[in-house]
Amino acid sequence: MGIVTIDRSAIERMKPPIVRRGAVGWLRDNLFNGMFNSILTLVILAFLIRFFPPFFKWALIDSVWFTSGIECKECPGACWSVVLKNLRFVLFGFYPHDLHWRPFTAMMLLFTLLFFPITNGSGPKCWDMPGSLA
Repeated sequence: MGIVTIDRSAIERMKPPIVRRGAVGWLRDNLFNGMFNSILTLVILAFLIRFFPPFFKWALIDSVWFTSGIECKECPGACWSVVLKNLRFVLFGFYPHDLHWRPFTAMMLLFTLLFFPITNGSGPKCWDMPGSLA
């Protein structure tokens, strides 16, 4: 048997640069890979920084969930109790009350067909592509 030597400097030279791996590499490859994408990324980021915190405060922090109409008027945030009280109307609209089972069944069937193959790993062969959730 012969002695095998390992050139560690050659291994270090073969590794990709740190900016091509991990989160930094993904950011450079997907969000900052050209002038247009870089500007668009920065504009969208500025928009989110400017408008998301006030929206979050209005929608969740200053909101009320289970109140009466008077408390909703005085609240500085969203009044989700209106949505909760009218949830049936939001889902079914003017559909007859005794026939709500039909659109409900259709919704459940749609959700089952959309999410069941993803969660149990089965599905058509064409769904088994690189980068898919299955």
